[in-house]
Amino acid sequence: MHKKILAILCCVCLCMPSFWMAQAESALTGVLADHNELTPGMAWFVEFRAAQDGEITLTLLGGEGEEDTVVAAKQVTAGADRIDWDGTMPDGSYAPEGSARLMLTLTANGESALHMVTVDILPPYADEFDEMDETDVITADGGCDEAQEESSVSDGQKPVPQAASYWEMDPDAYDLTDPAHQQAIWDIMMQDIIVLDKGQREHVYP
Repeated sequence: MHKKILAILCCVCLCMPSFWMAQAESALTGVLADHNELTPGMAWFVEFRAAQDGEITLTLLGGEGEEDTVVAAKQVTAGADRIDWDGTMPDGSYAPEGSARLMLTLTANGESALHMVTVDILPPYADEFDEMDETDVITADGGCDEAQEESSVSDGQKPVPQAASYWEMDPDAYDLTDPAHQQAIWDIMMQDIIVLDKGQREHVYP
């Protein structure tokens, strides 16, 4: 009789952890990442459904010998919700490139429900205009910025002509192999040209 009771107790003890784990997992369902790739500096999120009110956290799991880092956290109510992360670490830097593991955790009433999310972190997003050379910056009216109009002349280099319009251009004064001269020609050619016909009607080209 005692052996039967002992066997039942052992069975209950072995089953209880699995039961409570299943209960915890069911508190966090419908987990779906916005995309399997994340570009730091751009919007990205994880959708989920919480079975009860609590705190949701997104943790970037570190590699061997590295610490885990909470990268996003918020209070949620029961129901569908999402948590956003743009790849920025707490210190302001971007998450390192490569395959990453993120742990989504819902903590409620002292218990936690976990869900693993994997994502490939790409190189950070860089505004293409940030990569442009300053000499490529053109003002809205088609002319160069004032700072760029001051051309520096190095040894053996022809100065850039300062013609204000197409009609003032001297083609022979330009060095077509010099990028600064090419830019000056381009700026002038992109200006509006006003032509008056016999009837004095004004046309603007282009």
